[in-house]
Amino acid sequence: MRSTSSVARTIWLALVLLVAVFGRAEAHPSGVTATDVYLGRDRVELVYTVPVDELWRVVGGEQPDAAPPPGEYAKAVRQGFAVENGGAPCTLFARDAAVLDDIGSYEYRLRYRCPRPLETLRIDYGLFVGFDRAHRNLTRVYAGDQGLRAVLHHGRDSLDIPVAQLRAQPDFELPSLPARPEPPGSETPDADTFLVLGLEHIVTGYDHLLFLAGLILVTLRFSAIAVLVTAFTVAHSITLGLATLGYIAVPAALTESLIALSVSWVAVANVVAVLRQVPPAALRAGRSTAAFDAAVYGIRRARWFLTFLFGLIHGVGFAGMLREIGLPEEATVTALALFNVGVEVGQLAAVALAFPVLRLLARQRGYPVLVLGLSAALAVVGLVWFAERAGWV
Repeated sequence: MRSTSSVARTIWLALVLLVAVFGRAEAHPSGVTATDVYLGRDRVELVYTVPVDELWRVVGGEQPDAAPPPGEYAKAVRQGFAVENGGAPCTLFARDAAVLDDIGSYEYRLRYRCPRPLETLRIDYGLFVGFDRAHRNLTRVYAGDQGLRAVLHHGRDSLDIPVAQLRAQPDFELPSLPARPEPPGSETPDADTFLVLGLEHIVTGYDHLLFLAGLILVTLRFSAIAVLVTAFTVAHSITLGLATLGYIAVPAALTESLIALSVSWVAVANVVAVLRQVPPAALRAGRSTAAFDAAVYGIRRARWFLTFLFGLIHGVGFAGMLREIGLPEEATVTALALFNVGVEVGQLAAVALAFPVLRLLARQRGYPVLVLGLSAALAVVGLVWFAERAGWV
């Protein structure tokens, strides 16, 4: 028989593991930056746009109360890029910076001269990606009339541009100066890029994933999970569209704090369910009860309704990335829909992976103890996130 100390050790281990893994993790991409790359015959111009309130993380220390001028971060930005042509480094020969008040960002221009005409260009990106796995840099390459797009991040921090292959195309010609030609197409990513962005957003959005994990810990019937996931999906789809298109506006700090509380709420609800349906003696013995088994294979109206309410909040959080990078004017609805589809694909994949594992674990006698331990850990993680986002720590 399992002793009380054994149950306590199980809960403590779950707390330590989850807090260690997620306690300081970034819940959302903490910033999206953009790099426009303009190619000349032997020159390269980079135009780097970054939110003002993100740059302090590159140099370290504490976040300043007031934003310093862009020159304060110019050296860090210069050191964050490296440009090579055919394996030979290109030389930075000109640079400047500007303030973009309308979007709360700084714009840095870096101009490089390469020792010979461009052939195989490599751009290394080292800002944010070394410490922020959720960071995304939307890179757009303009070479004459040609345009290329890529997303740089922790797992892909460099871009190779086959200029020689582009030059072999009929009527292709690079300008002789590092001028900024009129970019082809939209200044925002193509619509189909948003499918990948949505998928990446949910995969790296640990708070969303932990909220879903908390839901299905005590919901092990497929039809019941379908009800909860549908409620969550419908809710966040509504507010994702409304917030992205500007019909509603909620302060980001409030949204993120409420999302953190949603993780704690679902965790506390799980703990209460276990303690109500499994007597202390059964917990100490490491066994389940008929009441607990009936609950985890059923569905309670209050649970799906509250899931819907919290889904509305999560949808506003999803919209944060889209507001930062913008939607293509010619395909706004398509891009928004594809982003939402990407979120759903990632969400369903996570549930599909976790569901059979939890069903298998639920067959074990000690599953209520596991639920109790994991839920307690989730509650702590949610409260840690809430304290961070509310500015208490």
